[in-house]
Amino acid sequence: MDILELRSRSAPSLLTDLMQMVDIGLSHSTGEKTLPTILLYDEHGLRLYDIITTDAPEYYLFRAEEQILEDHADEIVKIMHSAAVNAVPGERVLELGVGYASFPDTIIPVLTYTHRALRKTSHILSALARSVTHDTSVTYYALDLEKRELERALIHIHKYIGKALQGRVIVKGIFGTYNDGLKYIAEGNANHVSVATGPMISSQFIDDMESPVSLANSSASESRVSLTDTPSSSPGASPSPIHIMFLGSSLGNFSRPEAVEFLRGLPLRSGSGDTLLIGLDHDNDPTKIETAYNDASGHTENFIKNGLRAAGRVLGNEKLFDKDNWEYVNKYDSVSPRRSYV
Repeated sequence: MDILELRSRSAPSLLTDLMQMVDIGLSHSTGEKTLPTILLYDEHGLRLYDIITTDAPEYYLFRAEEQILEDHADEIVKIMHSAAVNAVPGERVLELGVGYASFPDTIIPVLTYTHRALRKTSHILSALARSVTHDTSVTYYALDLEKRELERALIHIHKYIGKALQGRVIVKGIFGTYNDGLKYIAEGNANHVSVATGPMISSQFIDDMESPVSLANSSASESRVSLTDTPSSSPGASPSPIHIMFLGSSLGNFSRPEAVEFLRGLPLRSGSGDTLLIGLDHDNDPTKIETAYNDASGHTENFIKNGLRAAGRVLGNEKLFDKDNWEYVNKYDSVSPRRSYV
């Protein structure tokens, strides 16, 4: 498996980053204290989220997005190639936060890419493979900041849809932050990158092992490349289309200003055929939305309170924040539509 090692270019250590984020968040005034959302997605948190997607019927978002992608994958890929009949040489697809949630770079994105999340991505990858002719291929990059989970992701892709992708979609991992992956894709430059090539994956090892989606084509509007400040015509930049995938209603983890800044910073080039595939919940009934995050069995509450345990662990004492001393209140902000955990 190929994993591009980009993380070393960023912050010195994830633990240091988290400690700083927790310290800053708790230093705010009373009523405005925060903890980084990334804390929810440790290994135990991912298992709890798995339970939400399977055992909480109130949580409609995951199933809705998965169904849309399953039903319309070929149509989505066709729109991605509105300037061409099929995939073109050098085409690249980058999935941001290939797991359950995503964060701005100020909240370092980590996240995992388990088989459940892969169910959604697999529909697009399979449709891409069907769009590829015999003389070209598409490169798909799965970005994650947790290398072990990234390796597991690539194994899952190989196991479940590897045959369908063979010779058509090249799968690579990117170990790094959002900015790492976006700058790498924008520059189109594979130089100066350490590629970790693992052993061939044996079948024995493998065996042991929401929400409307919109496609924004940057050719229809002005795009900004604030991440690189590099025009698409610069030396080393590839003229081939770039497709960015940002699924799972992950934009809801941003504040409104952060979301605007993040989207404006995506390296999409006007007139290039670049696209953004983003999963967002529409303006549903507030009661339905609040119920989705306040399921009767308390799965979401367990998931959120697990973040308290993770915060304590970052600060050196996993029991520092006793979850029994905290009340879970999840409200939908209808003025600036986003979920809010208290």
